[in-house]
Amino acid sequence: MATRSRIAIEKHDGTVNSIYCHFDGYVSNNGVLLHENYNDALVLEKLIKLGDISELGNTSKTTVAYHRDRGDTKTSKQFKNVATLFAKSEESYIYCLTKASTWMMKEADGKVCELRQSIMAI
Repeated sequence: MATRSRIAIEKHDGTVNSIYCHFDGYVSNNGVLLHENYNDALVLEKLIKLGDISELGNTSKTTVAYHRDRGDTKTSKQFKNVATLFAKSEESYIYCLTKASTWMMKEADGKVCELRQSIMAI
């Protein structure tokens, strides 16, 4: 069974670009990987340019992307702002690197917090 997540970046104008991730979206996997490997906006942009992914890796090269690795249609989603991302996304976990370079997340229970706080709790 998959633990679906959405990985996003807030742009300088406040809009948000995001991708879907099918597997291992919980904090102890995707949350940790994002916090440890994708704190730089340029690195995260490279991941998001892949489009939706099956499984997040330590780098965009080790990530399993639907378009690049499986030949599926390249897809992603844009949102008006971070609040809309958190309100409209249906995945169990939503992660967003803000323009202030802070990882925010919405947990499966609907709580919005800094990713760092959730990682410290595991």
